[in-house]
Amino acid sequence: MADVRILPGFPVIRLRFRYQAQVPGHLPWQCGAIIRGTLGRAMREVYCVVRDGECGYCGCREQCPYAMFWSEENRIPGGFFDRYRAYPRSYIIEPPLTGLRLEPGDAFEFNLILMGHGVNSVRAWVAAARRAGELGFGRDRIGMALREV
Repeated sequence: MADVRILPGFPVIRLRFRYQAQVPGHLPWQCGAIIRGTLGRAMREVYCVVRDGECGYCGCREQCPYAMFWSEENRIPGGFFDRYRAYPRSYIIEPPLTGLRLEPGDAFEFNLILMGHGVNSVRAWVAAARRAGELGFGRDRIGMALREV
């Protein structure tokens, strides 16, 4: 995945999430934001103990996967990133590159790349992905069952 000559000791992991549509619906070709938003909402539902508050005031933010990936207070102290207001996001979502019309039973998949400290949160992402499928993706709230990671 990564050229170790360029990024020595920098962990990178790619996960592919495969779903099966439970209901019909449509996802636009630019569905990366839809996937990100649904995953964020799902991770907050699964892990956030405050729900209505801000991460900066929560006593659990140091251990919370939601705060790590979505909070503005996601800084990791020390080193190169001290000069920045917020630590760069440690994930990339690779959505499908075409619009999709899904019928029950159809497959839907996307990739998630975790980098740096984010590679230690695979279980949190899987739990969020499972919940995201239950919430449904897109305007149609297409319910999906997570079949494989």
